[in-house]
Amino acid sequence: MKKTISIILVCLLICTCSAPAFAASTATTAINSVHDIVMDMYNNAESAPQQTSAAAMGSMYMLSLILSEISSNQPRKDAISNIVSTIGDQIGTVEGAPQVSALSLYGCDYVLGGIAYDNDWTGLYSDIIASTLDNLTSANTSSAVQEMALASYRMVDLLSIIALEEGVSSSTVTAINDILSSNNSSATGAPQQTTNGLYRSAELLKYISQKTCSSSTASRISLLLDSMYSDDNKCNSAVQQTSNGMTTVYLMFYYIALDKA
Repeated sequence: MKKTISIILVCLLICTCSAPAFAASTATTAINSVHDIVMDMYNNAESAPQQTSAAAMGSMYMLSLILSEISSNQPRKDAISNIVSTIGDQIGTVEGAPQVSALSLYGCDYVLGGIAYDNDWTGLYSDIIASTLDNLTSANTSSAVQEMALASYRMVDLLSIIALEEGVSSSTVTAINDILSSNNSSATGAPQQTTNGLYRSAELLKYISQKTCSSSTASRISLLLDSMYSDDNKCNSAVQQTSNGMTTVYLMFYYIALDKA
């Protein structure tokens, strides 16, 4: 695990430190290098939780690459990079796929917070973003599985803000959040909550991509969402559904990163 994280960090370093004339090609190389590592981890996973952890960690690093491409705020990029690096170090010390997934999802939320701040030119959402991120550390959780659920719900919160910032209709965002709330009421455990959060995140990413990406990327992401729904019918447990949702979200971030490179 430590070796994998080190390789990914090297890819990120190459991307963010290259000369501007080579930024696009170098960013694409770094994105595909990270993707190859994540897919190797995913394909060698021996269980659904391990698949989830590979996709969660990949999502954190893909989001870091996206922020690097879309933001001109260097202090913010540096701060988020330091957070991701710290979380990467922590991942290298833990044992168990749920712990890796929980840390990675927390990392995703911090990067999404950076993106949301970056889009918040008027300061309309700044207090909401701050309170959402504060909730990650103030919430009372007793296990990595509960932390995964918490972080997946905060991902929905932050993606909802980003969707509104990018011009997605408030009725669409509200409808997705209503589904989140309704499903949460009937959830019987943290794995079901995590699935709920990841599925809603994938739905929000579909609409965000329609506003921020090329038509080909938006179409690809829409197909990924369709595949997630189709694969849900093949899942035998909430743990498998979580893997389905996390894998879909990761692939969406991957194609968005390529779109922004």
